[in-house]
Amino acid sequence: MLNFPSNPFKLFISKLGFVCLMLVLSTSCGDYNKTIKSSDYPAKRKLAVELYEKGKYAKALPLFDELFGVIRGSSTAEEIHYYLAYCHYGVKDMLLASYYFDSFVQNFPKSAKREEAYFMSAFCLYKESPRFNLDQTSTKKAIDKLQAFTDYFPESGRVEEATKLIEELRSKLETKLFAQGMLHYDRMEYTSAITTFEVLMADFPDTKRREQMYVLILQAQKKYADKSIRSKRKERYEEVLKYYTKFASAFRDTEMAAKANLIKTEAEKQRDAYATQEN
Repeated sequence: MLNFPSNPFKLFISKLGFVCLMLVLSTSCGDYNKTIKSSDYPAKRKLAVELYEKGKYAKALPLFDELFGVIRGSSTAEEIHYYLAYCHYGVKDMLLASYYFDSFVQNFPKSAKREEAYFMSAFCLYKESPRFNLDQTSTKKAIDKLQAFTDYFPESGRVEEATKLIEELRSKLETKLFAQGMLHYDRMEYTSAITTFEVLMADFPDTKRREQMYVLILQAQKKYADKSIRSKRKERYEEVLKYYTKFASAFRDTEMAAKANLIKTEAEKQRDAYATQEN
């Protein structure tokens, strides 16, 4: 038994709409390809801007890229450079976006958009910063660039945002360094753990982990003394007590003070025991 559509007119309209849509798309693609291949630069610029404003950065990018190579020194050079940088940002190519924003700053020192481009050059590096457990080269570059922005534009309305981004990135570096210290500690590489925690406290004097790291240093030094050869144990237990003195001067009545005190007491017993043996 044959099944006919219940409403042939609706089916006709639906098919007609589909055909019209395909014609529009094919015409649109044809116009784009035609413009790409042409040497009509005003038409390329017009189409590139239209695509950019529609958020079609991937399609606008090759047009702006070509225009960038031919408009240097012209009246539209600043505009094209600006759009090209944002197109790379739009397609999430942060390194190239940062490069073009930076070159915009260098090439157009009197531009009203210079401050924005300087910030975006730094912001793109911020976006490129990876998870804390990966290489943090781009994180350090972003911090330097953001700090330079705040120094160069101290009255900018973006300084507060730049400062927050710097704090976020520094926190990431701190987390990575702390994780490295803990890795050394877990592997029983106690001297490396102590060095890493000390570097962290020096580089991040306002860290909220300071008390925790002092206790970890005490534990690491105590464990290091415990497994040392007998002739070295007395002096290494004395190192525990030196670290405890630093801890106590900063953290007397805290949650970890009792734990630190137990480590100190045990280290004193061991030091005295080995001192007696020496005598």
